[in-house]
This record gives sequence, C-alpha cells and structure tokens, in this order.
Amino acid sequence: MLKPRRLSRGTTDLSLLSVLCTAALLLLVQTDALATGACCLVCEPENCVIVEDEEECLGLGGFFMDGSTCEDCPMPSIVPSPEKCTVTPADALVGFFVCPSLPVPAEASMITVTVINSCDQVVQNATVVVALAAANPVCPGGVLSGITNREGQVVLTLSASGCSDGVPLSGIIKANGLTIRAYENVKSPDSDTDGSVGLGDLVEFSSEFLGNTPTTCHDYDNDGETGLSDLVLMGPPFSARNHCP
Repeated sequence: MLKPRRLSRGTTDLSLLSVLCTAALLLLVQTDALATGACCLVCEPENCVIVEDEEECLGLGGFFMDGSTCEDCPMPSIVPSPEKCTVTPADALVGFFVCPSLPVPAEASMITVTVINSCDQVVQNATVVVALAAANPVCPGGVLSGITNREGQVVLTLSASGCSDGVPLSGIIKANGLTIRAYENVKSPDSDTDGSVGLGDLVEFSSEFLGNTPTTCHDYDNDGETGLSDLVLMGPPFSARNHCP
C-alpha cells in the first residue's frame, strides 16, 4: 500500500507564501476599485476630489468621471457660456450694424463682447473672433478679433459693408473657439458695398423709409420697419461720408 507523501517544510512555506500573495493581490484590487474616479466640482475653488462612486459625487454637486484623475476635469474658467455672454449693442439690434470706419467709426458698429463662463465668472484673455458672410465684405485692413481684458471684455469695430437680411449664420462670434452668437442679420448704411456711405445708399434708405420698397437692408434694429430709430443710425455715417481705407 502506498503511504501518503509528507510535504517538506519548504513546500509548506511555499504554499503559505502563495496564499498570502493571493490575498494581498485581492486586497490591492479591492482598494483600487474604491477610488474609481474623479468628481469634478467645476465652480468650486477646489474643483475636484477623488470619490468611490457616482452617487457620492452627485451628493457633492459635481459630475463623475469614472476611472479618471483630477487632471482630466475640464477647466471651466476658459470655457464661455453663450447664454451668459453679452454683445452690446448687437444683442439689442438682433444682429450686426457694420459700417466703413473712416473718418470716425459709427457708434453702433463698435461692439463690446463680454465673455462669461458657466460659473458666472468673466473669462480673461479669451480670443474673440467675428466672422461675416461673403455678402458683407470687410474693409481692407479691417480687424474683427481681439483678446478680452481683466473684465472679460473686448471692443471690436465692425468695419464692413453690405446686407444680410434673415440669412442664417451671417454674423458669427466665437470666444476661445466656441460659438457664442450666430446672427442672421448683418446690415450696413453702405448697402451697395461700394466702400462708402453715399448718395446711392441714402436713396435706398429713403425708399424703404417712405414705404416705397420693402423693409429689408436699412431696418438696422430689425424691428420690422425702417423708421426713425434707423435714421438715427444712418445719419452720422452719411454726414461724415464714412468710407473704407
């Protein structure tokens, strides 16, 4: 009859070591599983903590990124919120009023863009760019871009001509690459695009003002009629004979 073979002490120690290693490995896996991801608190001074699960993150008012680290959380300080950004006076006009800028820029053609993020904080050093459609040629040397200051603001002078009436995406503003405005009205007292606000433009304006032609290109405030408020915008650049360089 065969007798059971007795394990040597060395074999017993090896088996015990294997069991301990397996237990330690399981403990490491379980411990690692607890720190499952980053909880991004985008509007808080400390914008991230590591949490065990999404439920805990929601309780803190953040959003959960499974398997991520705090370095993966977005930086809200540089991301504009289109709803919170403002563009003066274009928002009130429901579009752009553009005009050749010499000898003096028309007041309404100078827009102030204020860039604000989702945390109601102004965005400093944001790159703001205005893009116009082909129907609104920019004057030579016209610069429709700039960088926001400490107040999150930049002033741009829309030196251009032409008419886009109810044409989607005619006037676009981007801040840090994100579209914050997309206007369908871009109008100028130089509607004939000859580079100057002259007699021909006044004739077109007068025809709309008197109701002889449909209200379109000279309804600068886009209220549905070419009226006194539009005459106020037309008057100064016509009197100054504003023109492109």
